[in-house]
Amino acid sequence: MTYTVIVAEDEELLLTNLVQKIQKADPDFLVAGTAQTGDQALALVEKLSPDLVITDIRMPKINGLELIAMTREIHKNMKFVVISGYKEFEYAHQALQYGVEDYLLKPVNEEELNRVLKKISDELTVQWRLEREHQILKETISQSRHIIKRDFLKNIIETEEPEEVDDRVEFQGEIYRGMDIK
Repeated sequence: MTYTVIVAEDEELLLTNLVQKIQKADPDFLVAGTAQTGDQALALVEKLSPDLVITDIRMPKINGLELIAMTREIHKNMKFVVISGYKEFEYAHQALQYGVEDYLLKPVNEEELNRVLKKISDELTVQWRLEREHQILKETISQSRHIIKRDFLKNIIETEEPEEVDDRVEFQGEIYRGMDIK
């Protein structure tokens, strides 16, 4: 399973380095886009709907926390990792309030990045499986509903001495009427 990533970092050298580390760390993560400003990152998020956004906190135009807040309104299941050169508690606290997956300090340690990507990969895989199972269940219920309707009506028609049957049968708002003419 391949997961798409957008990386937002205003320093070009750090951005290039981080993209290389991601590609090396886990082949399941595909860097679909990079941005050096918050508004570029927001445009990429809207265009690509990635599974994961890795963003610096301090960026021109829109900072990382604002980017997360704006994106959360639209994409509730999107994962975020914040990177920062600041150890300030207030940044970490705010990032955690926005529900980010992790907060990494610059320069990003490869082992920490690997750990975070593994955790996110596991969560996304579980999320994908649950969504797939839900879709299969919906399809099964839809198919079963048609079979139940068909068999119920067929039974009414083919029964010689039908039990007392209400003249109205409803399947979630649908009404069927039948007459038995002898």
